[in-house]
Amino acid sequence: TGINVLAGSDYRVLTVSPAEIERGKYNASISILPINNNIIQPEKRTIIIKILGVDNPELGVQVIKEVQINLLDDDCPPTVPKVSIWTATGSVTIQGQSTATGTAEAGAAGICGGTLVVKGKFFGDNNAETSAIIILTQNASAPTRGFASVVRFPLFEGGTRYDYEASGTYDETTKNITLNFTVYDTTDKTQFTGTHVITPK
Repeated sequence: TGINVLAGSDYRVLTVSPAEIERGKYNASISILPINNNIIQPEKRTIIIKILGVDNPELGVQVIKEVQINLLDDDCPPTVPKVSIWTATGSVTIQGQSTATGTAEAGAAGICGGTLVVKGKFFGDNNAETSAIIILTQNASAPTRGFASVVRFPLFEGGTRYDYEASGTYDETTKNITLNFTVYDTTDKTQFTGTHVITPK
């Protein structure tokens, strides 16, 4: 059952009901497929799984009767970049001087906020991780593409020597974010440039 959700429209239960927890075991797997219906639903949506009966009355007190699952909405207005393309699996590939696997999540404003937080080793295993906030701005004349930028910030957490900033483009069709970056060495006042390409893993 659920709150603000409709089976068949918002989700589909793939496991045959009733699901049984076998004698001597403590769990059962239930598969639920969220359905992308492209309908923006700002209200909280909750799927509720209830245990309808326990054969052994002595176990009745010990069994959790209900589990709630929040169904997150990744549908955004058409004027908002689809951040969900890069956060869907939670991991991305960062291609530059070397190739690394990083993590990706929506920025502080959520999946429809137009920002993406990518964390990983942008400059290879010999350097520390960095966490970059990428701002995506839709191109009004080409809604599946737009501009990507990173406001200048200290490159390595706790470090003060190197700063990173970038500008570039994103493309929802090819699923690429291309960042033309500049790294500033604040100690000897030099800088170098390069390109990072971020794609879903």
